[in-house]
Amino acid sequence: MASYRDDAKYINERRTRKTHIDPTLEKVGWRWEYVKEEVNSVRSDFKNSNLIYFDDDPQKGERFIDYLLLDQDHSPLAIIEAKRFSKNPENGRIQARTYSKDIESQIGLKIPIFLTNGHKWLYIDHDGVERKVSGPFSQDNLKRKKDLYRRRKDPKENFA
Repeated sequence: MASYRDDAKYINERRTRKTHIDPTLEKVGWRWEYVKEEVNSVRSDFKNSNLIYFDDDPQKGERFIDYLLLDQDHSPLAIIEAKRFSKNPENGRIQARTYSKDIESQIGLKIPIFLTNGHKWLYIDHDGVERKVSGPFSQDNLKRKKDLYRRRKDPKENFA
């Protein structure tokens, strides 16, 4: 019989990450050199891949990305906003959009978002379209999506 503390509603965010999210990232092939945790979205220099991490003395107004997924050139591919197992992952939507805008303001490219509680996953693409997914995408898949997004053209331009 499970103990009181093992009940899903008592699993905190840190434990959710270690027991549910981290193994899921590994399962789809993420190498930890390309997965960064607790990245400061305000003070980091995303353009030059100079990331600042959470420290014990955060300043007022600083924000921290739960997971930043990087391409092999260390440019941002996506962010993951994690909530504890018992919470609705959609509760992190506003936070995650703020982090995404922090990155976009520096690199000029929208960053997709995953919202999760380790059990449910929601993906918000470059255009803000949301859909349920079974888990995070691989580094190769996110890179392909990023490249397609950057190269897309307005169909109206071909007829002008």
